[in-house]
Amino acid sequence: MVRSLALWLVNLTLAFFGFVGRILPSAVAASALFLARQILGVQLRHDLEEVTGYKAKDLMGCICALVELLPK
Repeated sequence: MVRSLALWLVNLTLAFFGFVGRILPSAVAASALFLARQILGVQLRHDLEEVTGYKAKDLMGCICALVELLPK
């Protein structure tokens, strides 16, 4: 479920030039994983940084941008 939602979130970014070429694809993927976990209330067995190499605080700009793309 988390994987499907994270993939959907990443696909949302493809239509927006603000993401393409401006934010590393790995940062978009890590942000989508973080946001999908938050939306679904799912905890991973491992810390986000351990899994992705990114700290959540370093992804906040990208995470907030993803939230803005969500349908209201």
